[in-house]
Amino acid sequence: MTNNNDNPSTSYNKNIQRINDIIQKLSSPDCDIDKMLDYVNEAIALLKQCNAKLSKTGLEVEEALKSLNNSMNPETSSDSDSTIL
Repeated sequence: MTNNNDNPSTSYNKNIQRINDIIQKLSSPDCDIDKMLDYVNEAIALLKQCNAKLSKTGLEVEEALKSLNNSMNPETSSDSDSTIL
């Protein structure tokens, strides 16, 4: 299995490309049965990496939108998450 963590900006796309390659190999009638489990395990690891990247990106987008909202509405930016007693 290759390590795609060297360049985070391209690793997601490379992982997706590799997953598609694996799917094609597994779908082929000529698929080497001895390598099938290796392909499946590699695809699972790549999917986990993609899921982590999507989750991280989603959180970053939410934070960016909150920051934008706070800068556009300064009256709501202070104490927006605190409870007034």
